[in-house]
Amino acid sequence: MSEREGYVWRAPALGKTKLIALLQDRFPAPGPATPDSEKARYITERANEINFWYFQPNLAGDLVVNWDSGRVFSPGLEVRWRKLGAEVYDVLVLAEEKLSLGEGFQPVGEKWQVTQTSLKQTGLYLWGDHRLGWEEVWRGPDLRPYWTEVRIPQKLHYPAAENGAGRSMVRVGGYIYSTGDGVAQFARLAEVEDVAAKK
Repeated sequence: MSEREGYVWRAPALGKTKLIALLQDRFPAPGPATPDSEKARYITERANEINFWYFQPNLAGDLVVNWDSGRVFSPGLEVRWRKLGAEVYDVLVLAEEKLSLGEGFQPVGEKWQVTQTSLKQTGLYLWGDHRLGWEEVWRGPDLRPYWTEVRIPQKLHYPAAENGAGRSMVRVGGYIYSTGDGVAQFARLAEVEDVAAKK
């Protein structure tokens, strides 16, 4: 593990338009040669559903409007939000370098100790069996991987094993943000690695 300094900012009542613009600005569309490890992912949640997939700037409006809470993360930073009411959001930004975020954001704390976690130490086992089929996604009908699990009555999507088959494990690495006295407060996600599960 390696340690460094981290920074946290909060906007307790950010408007919808500013949040969408923040996501589009801080997480630009990846180029054709962008390594998978550098692509941004998102996790969105509501009472009956969780979505975990690759982020694209043109998805920002849908994610912000249609989900109760969410987070977009990449190797450089993470943005989290929680819907408070009509077009108002509580937003948190975590990064390992100082950022200029504009009006509405205030620093949280003065100094954060950041410890990088190893991909070998953290893993999320994926529910279901891998399939590949045509689905209606944001850019139209597309051949998209998904997982099925009889105990969960819907298709499951993960940003992993796009060309694989069978069960899989996703290792999620990131950073632990701790106070000066060593108390962990935040776990910032940063990268995802797909690992085939052992038979």
